Amino acid sequence: MPNLIGMVLKDRATPTPIDHTFNPYGVENGVATLVENTGVPLGNPRLTMSQNRNNNTGRHKTICKFAIPVMGQVVVNGVAQDTILRMAYADLTFNWDVSSTALERKRLIQHIADLCTSGPTKDSILVDLEGFW
Repeated sequence: MPNLIGMVLKDRATPTPIDHTFNPYGVENGVATLVENTGVPLGNPRLTMSQNRNNNTGRHKTICKFAIPVMGQVVVNGVAQDTILRMAYADLTFNWDVSSTALERKRLIQHIADLCTSGPTKDSILVDLEGFW
C-alpha cells in the first residue's frame, strides 16, 4: 500500500504550463484526499483516490476524482466575499479483472493518457466541447 504523498501536476496553460501541488489532506473510509492550497480553503482544488475490491467478482476498482473550483468575489452589503463561481469535475474509474496483468493495466493507463494529450479529444472534444459528426 503506497504512502499518501504530495503530487505535482501540470496544467495546460500556455505558453508555460503551471505546476499545481496537491498535498495530502487525509484518508477517510478508504478515500485519500489531496488538496492544492490556494489560501482560501473554499477554493482549494481537490483530488480524491480510492481502491477497493468487489468480493463477488474479484474485480479491483480504482477511482480518481478531481474537483476544481473557479473562485470570484461577490459584494454583499459593501463587503467582498470569496465565492465559488463554478466547478469543473473529472471522474476516472478503472475496473481491473482479478487476472489482469501489470502490463495490461499499464497499457490501459497509457491509452487514457494519450486520449487526453493527443488527437481530436485533446482540444476539440475536451477543451472546445465539440460534438462528434
